Amino acid sequence: MLTQHVTSPISLSRLQTTVCSPYLDGYTDWLVAKHYASSTIELFLFGILPLGHWLETNGLSISRFDHHALDVFRHERATLGKRYHRSGKQKAAFRGAMCFHEYLVAKGVVEPQPEANKRCELLAGFERWMVCHKGVRQVTLTNHMYYLEPFIVTMGDKPRLYCAKAVRSHLLQVSTSYTASTAQAASTSIRTFLRYLIATGQCSDTLVGAVPKIAHRSLRTLPRFISPDDIEQLIDSCSMTTLTARRDRAVLLLLARLALRAGDVAALELTDIDWREGRIKVAGKNRREFWLPMPQDVGDALVDYIQNERPNSREQRVILKCIAPMRPASRTLISSIVRRAIDRTGMDTPSAGAHLLRHSAATAMLAQGATLAQIGSVLRHSSINTTAIYAKVDTNLLNKVAAPWPSSDDEQHSEIIHKTGADSC
Repeated sequence: MLTQHVTSPISLSRLQTTVCSPYLDGYTDWLVAKHYASSTIELFLFGILPLGHWLETNGLSISRFDHHALDVFRHERATLGKRYHRSGKQKAAFRGAMCFHEYLVAKGVVEPQPEANKRCELLAGFERWMVCHKGVRQVTLTNHMYYLEPFIVTMGDKPRLYCAKAVRSHLLQVSTSYTASTAQAASTSIRTFLRYLIATGQCSDTLVGAVPKIAHRSLRTLPRFISPDDIEQLIDSCSMTTLTARRDRAVLLLLARLALRAGDVAALELTDIDWREGRIKVAGKNRREFWLPMPQDVGDALVDYIQNERPNSREQRVILKCIAPMRPASRTLISSIVRRAIDRTGMDTPSAGAHLLRHSAATAMLAQGATLAQIGSVLRHSSINTTAIYAKVDTNLLNKVAAPWPSSDDEQHSEIIHKTGADSC
């Protein structure tokens, strides 16, 4: 309620006389539900005063406070010097006006902003087909669109007019302008898109052969990992944080013990945890579901976070942001938790993301005698070739298959044999 956050009778009276008044109680409750602090809600409500005056001056009703009106209001506040502080930070009062617009959109009072870059129907159909038939995630579609949108600009939206020469010309332009890895990703996305067009009968079935294969040497790098002692140091460093110690510890344990991806942790829901059986359900790529055993320390950390630190929310995602508006954690946030732990310890690591702990967990399993097939099942790899990179860090196995370096006596013996053979010829 509005009266619970505005205690000044004068301010309350001014707010109740604005054109925004009928919506302020609902707006206040909406801010509370997003876990904004009481002081922040009060500042946001003060932003309604200049907004209400501006609406009345311009003869606008609340239903006409759409995205265009918000842009005009933003421009006028910037012109008057009332949008930013001297430090460059946006003023909370103006942020309150933007939140009020977001609330009106959420309640259906005003129309949402139309998509500025609405994808053509061709790419929209590709997205629907990939989700329905391939079960890909949104992050995969976003990566594909990064390369397909320029492709459509070059080729046009009429697939029946596509030709092999134009496809190769586009990829040649990409390969000369970007790195080899980018060119390889572009060729993969375009090849996938052309296969969709062939499957739906929109282009010739020979066109997919026009996409050249970009040279790629698999297993050319070593997995980036840190030792088990370093991992424990990262986990213990969570106690140094005051606001998110339990959440960060739970995240690091999920990554380190179960070798999860950042997206797996971000997508984990309360219903995915089977407390009775001690296991966690993970929805991997292509919508494949796996049940992984939950170690005791992981379960203890999750219980500690959910009971003592996780905000009260109806959100089903387990890991939530700690700063309002309260939303589920993203893949980026999960990786940043790892990065901040590395910064706290001052550790020198080969990388600073969530995948560092995934590689480290796989390397530790290999060192303890696990086979590549067992590691691949934990990492949920669809092919053993993906797991084969970890064989390069198994020094015991490599010592068995690597030929010993010849000693000085062996070198002299080989030289005698070589000369004898040359003379006999």
